[in-house]
Amino acid sequence: MHRLGIDVSHWQPTINWDAARKNGIEFAFIKATQGVDIIDDKFKLHWGNSKAAEMPRGAYHFYDPRVPPINQAVLLLKACKEPGERGFVLDAEALKTRIPTRIPANYSDSLYLFCQFIESETGILPIIYTGYYFWTANCPNATWARKYPLWIANYNNVAPMCPLPWGPDGWEFWQFTDKGKGALYGIGLESKQVDLDVWRTR
Repeated sequence: MHRLGIDVSHWQPTINWDAARKNGIEFAFIKATQGVDIIDDKFKLHWGNSKAAEMPRGAYHFYDPRVPPINQAVLLLKACKEPGERGFVLDAEALKTRIPTRIPANYSDSLYLFCQFIESETGILPIIYTGYYFWTANCPNATWARKYPLWIANYNNVAPMCPLPWGPDGWEFWQFTDKGKGALYGIGLESKQVDLDVWRTR
């Protein structure tokens, strides 16, 4: 069974969560933090309003390989004191910076420290968001990640290819487009598009 969801941040400054529900959205991931000092300026608003609309949601952290992993995990838990129904997410992808950021050799180990900290502090297994090629290039031997649910980014109409250690069909969440029609899902006119996801419940 697949359920339709959205993932949002400050790029979607206004959201009508009741409208989203009426048009088929059953869950949401909301950007909370990035690095060690960035709290998304719409997180508090989106987190509170989605709860009021009884929308199951999770909070995600955009990982920055240039700064310590535990400090990043602490920031996420500081910003999101109340876990959502979909838990926490570690967003592992390339940083969008003017000068390309070099991924360090200990990148996989650092991600593991982040996940372990979230798990130990909350009792919740964080979800890992990533793309096939990014993960394969930077975490080729990350057997530790198998215990954590996978949210795969793959903008395609066919089932996504998943990296090891999850295996070909190992995803739980799938971000299948970044061009969802925002107005259809309660997104204000400031942002015409929104990421769409499916959650594969078992």
